[in-house]
Amino acid sequence: MANNEEEPQNQLITVLRANVADPNSANRIGSNFIFNGLPRQDLKKNSYPRISVVMVTETAEIIEFGGTMQYSPQLQIDVWVWAGIDGQDSMKLTISEKVYEGKKLLDYLARAVKNALDDSKSDFYDDTNIMWNYVQLASVDMGQDPDKKQILRHRIEVGYDMFRGA
Repeated sequence: MANNEEEPQNQLITVLRANVADPNSANRIGSNFIFNGLPRQDLKKNSYPRISVVMVTETAEIIEFGGTMQYSPQLQIDVWVWAGIDGQDSMKLTISEKVYEGKKLLDYLARAVKNALDDSKSDFYDDTNIMWNYVQLASVDMGQDPDKKQILRHRIEVGYDMFRGA
């Protein structure tokens, strides 16, 4: 692959940043809540919610003499929400005049991610052959994070094909 912008996780991050609004932007330091890689363990309440995108696996094969390659990456998208412990210190965010917290906030953001990817399918099939045959492979509520009990996590796995010439 030619450059960092063509890396599969960066393609998904670009789509998500353009289509999923940060519900905590007023309290957040920095401008993004969608990142390449898993969140650091030292993050505090106002660093959430977060969305992370990581590569799970990628296969490649030569499909044409002359070097055209078909890559088939699978990526994991995790939605992370600060829920507090036993209902204490949960994050409450108002989205379109409705208050969300805990599991409801997690479900809202997971649905927003899936909608953004579904709504962008036609954008994936452009003349640069960035993403073909997009498919959602899994969507699983992971519950409480085992390392940081204040966090709830939802995992979405996706796959697609991409082609690059020699």
